Amino acid sequence: MQEQTLSPGEAAELSELLRAVYGRDAGGAPDAATLSRLRELEARAAATRLPADAGADEEEADAPPPADPPPDLSEPPALPAAASIVPTAVRRSWLTRRRRRMGAIVMATLLGGAVGVAGAAVALAPPQPDEVLRPVTGAAIPPYVAQSSIFVYVGADRDNGIVAYEARRGIQAYTFVSTTGERCLLVDVDAGYTLSACGRGSVDPLVDIYPGQGGPEMLEHGLTDGALVRVVARDGVVELWVEGAPPDPT
Repeated sequence: MQEQTLSPGEAAELSELLRAVYGRDAGGAPDAATLSRLRELEARAAATRLPADAGADEEEADAPPPADPPPDLSEPPALPAAASIVPTAVRRSWLTRRRRRMGAIVMATLLGGAVGVAGAAVALAPPQPDEVLRPVTGAAIPPYVAQSSIFVYVGADRDNGIVAYEARRGIQAYTFVSTTGERCLLVDVDAGYTLSACGRGSVDPLVDIYPGQGGPEMLEHGLTDGALVRVVARDGVVELWVEGAPPDPT
């Protein structure tokens, strides 16, 4: 037999503690001192068997078998972290979908901004002329143009100051500067019908022609009767702006 490690008094104390903690008459959770003493006596009793004793056998027979100690209710149980609950594959799938969704939102935003900028650029872009006539170096000036009364009226140098431009749609344009510094425009329609005007400051010189009325020969150059051709001299070129005939009111 192994050496006894509990005295009879300690064995009786252990029996009382077992009934008080685990018995059917146990009332509530024991205090820390009681639990500590119970665990100490249980550890010592587990090291050896108690000597046979009738009274002790009856007490041990009446006591319920040892159970797990009651849980510590002073603090709530710790829950596992959310990341440890969700499987790794699920987390990766969710992150992939989130990244794709964010990428789609960013791409849609960028495309929307680009379309908006392009639309604004188109909306703000100024209209362009139908024709741009550029200067022609060394072009001969017809006598009827050089003898036009406009040169006498504005006092221009008809021998050296006239610039000729490309001929388009039956229109030949010339520019010159008056003695007072005004920029002037002379338009020759189909070699014989001339119109002229001068600008001032930031106002460019322009001449309006109505094919079929002021320039009937212009109808042979793809222009319709009742159309408007505006000729404007600016920025070193001559622009032609063509607007079709207005609709028939009937």
